[in-house]
Amino acid sequence: MFSSQHHYEATQRTADLTLTSALYPQLLEIIVTQLDSSTILNDLKAPDKKADLDLWNRLKVLSFAQCITLSFGGAILNLILKIQLNILAGYSYQNTVNNNAAHHEAQFNAKVQEKYLSLCQLFVTKRIPEWIEKAEPEVAAVLNDIQLTQKLSLSEVDSLFKVLVNKVLTIKKSVTEFVVNVEDFDWSSVDDMEAAKIKLLFAETLDVLEHPDFRLVLDSSIKASLNAIIDKIAEHFSAKDFVDISNAQGLPLAKLLPILNKVIKSQDQNPTIASLNANPKIQSFVANVYESFCLSRQHLDGQCNA
Repeated sequence: MFSSQHHYEATQRTADLTLTSALYPQLLEIIVTQLDSSTILNDLKAPDKKADLDLWNRLKVLSFAQCITLSFGGAILNLILKIQLNILAGYSYQNTVNNNAAHHEAQFNAKVQEKYLSLCQLFVTKRIPEWIEKAEPEVAAVLNDIQLTQKLSLSEVDSLFKVLVNKVLTIKKSVTEFVVNVEDFDWSSVDDMEAAKIKLLFAETLDVLEHPDFRLVLDSSIKASLNAIIDKIAEHFSAKDFVDISNAQGLPLAKLLPILNKVIKSQDQNPTIASLNANPKIQSFVANVYESFCLSRQHLDGQCNA
C-alpha cells in the first residue's frame, strides 16, 4: 500500500539533499563573492595596512551583511523549495491513490516540474544579488555609530543581528513578489500548455505564501538561522575570550570581525540548514502544505486544459 507518510518523508529528504548539495552552496558562493571580505582580510595582514580604519570599517559592514543575508536568504530558500516540492508531492500522491499516476505525469511532466522549481535558482541568482545591493547601505547605516573598539557581548551581538534583520526586511518587495519571480522566468522556453500548468503552480505557491502563517514561519526561520550563527560564533572563541564575550565585559568589535568571517566560511557544513530542519514551526507548516495538496484538486483539469 502506498504510504503518504513515507511519501512525505521522501519528499523532505529530497528537499534537504537539494538544499545541502546544490542550492545552499550556490547561495553561499554568491554572498561571499558579492560581499567579498577575504580580500580586505588579506590586505589587513600587511604591516602598512593593519591600522587602516577605512578597511576595518568596510570589513565591519561586509561581515555583518554576510551573516544577515545568509540567515535571510537561507531561511526563504529552505521554505520555498519545500513548499514547491510538497505541492508537487501532494498532487502526485492524490493521483497515485486514485490510480491515476499517468495522468499526473501528463499534467506535470518532468519539464514542467523543472521549470517550476527553477524559481529557487532565480531567487538565488537574481533576487539575492539585488537584495544585497539594497541591504548593504542599510547595514552600514546601522553600524556607523558602533566603533571598532566597542566591546560587545554575545547577547549584544544577537541583539545587533535582530536590529539589522528588522532594518533590511523593510527594503524588500512583498514576499510573494520577491520569491515568485515571474519577471525573470524564461517563458519562451515553454509552450502554451506548459505555461498554463506552470502558471497554475505559481498561483498555488502564491496562495501558500500569502497565508498568514507563512510570515510567522519565515520570522521563526530567520531567528533559527541567526541562532545557528551565534552558536557558531561561540565555538570559535578561546576559553578566555568566551568568558569575556559571555559576560557584560564583551570583546572589541574588531576582534569579532575575523570570527564572523570564519563562521560564514564554516557554513558549507550546513549548520543553518540543520537548525531549520529541527524547527517545529517549519515542520508543521510544510506538513500542512503537503496534506492540503493531497486533497482532491478537481479544478486542475479545467484550468490546465481551458
